[in-house]
Amino acid sequence: MSEERKPSDDLKEGLGLIFRAARTAAKQVDVAKIDKSLDRAVTEVGRVVSRVGRVVADEVNRMASSPPPWSHSAPAKGEPPKADEGEGEVAASSPKASDTSAPPDADASTPGAREPKSPGNAG
Repeated sequence: MSEERKPSDDLKEGLGLIFRAARTAAKQVDVAKIDKSLDRAVTEVGRVVSRVGRVVADEVNRMASSPPPWSHSAPAKGEPPKADEGEGEVAASSPKASDTSAPPDADASTPGAREPKSPGNAG
């Protein structure tokens, strides 16, 4: 039978060849080119991060300056809420929908609708 090699010997030999190739390649590489390439890459990453930051800031400012989307569909104070199509029958049979003289219950969308809590009523 021929001489069998251990897998550990193959691993040692393979790693030795890889490291020898890496050392040889490192001697042939011009460090100045790598430095310039890294400098350009870092500069480009900085530009991209800056652009993303500006876009995010613009979107946040735009969203902060515009009213929330749900405020456009809110009924004016004193008006009963409008029923969507298909909901008219259900809303008409509801006791709250038939009583249009009373304001809607606890209208949380209106600022100041709730009474402020006094220190004695906390809870």
